[in-house]
Amino acid sequence: MAVDIIRRMGGSLLLTLAVTFCILPGAPSAAWAQPAIERPAQVGPPSEIIRGQYIVVFSDRVDNPQAEAARMLRGTGGELLHSYEHALRGFAARIPDAAYQGIRMNPNVAFVEPDVSVAAGSMTQTNATWGIDRIDQRSRP
Repeated sequence: MAVDIIRRMGGSLLLTLAVTFCILPGAPSAAWAQPAIERPAQVGPPSEIIRGQYIVVFSDRVDNPQAEAARMLRGTGGELLHSYEHALRGFAARIPDAAYQGIRMNPNVAFVEPDVSVAAGSMTQTNATWGIDRIDQRSRP
């Protein structure tokens, strides 16, 4: 009797493990391969890329983004445009093509994105349904 129970449980366990590994063969490695900081998805219409100008985002281990940006650009002919310290840690710069690959492969860099020009649009919804009064509205309720 006890032998039958062990055989059934062993068979169930073996079947469960086999199904799990057949269905999810690459799940652990795929999860570990994800970057620590994910790149943001593009929202809205495509923008115009500014050639040679990039936004570099540092990994979490960088404590002083401004100093690290200056150190990284030293001797490359690049020009620091702005450093970011609050919402993210990184910088915007004009980077020569010859220096781009080295900066991108630096272990302190999470990712590099081309800089783009962005303009605020004048998009208006007629008869907005969420109850907003506008200051230019002549007859407000």
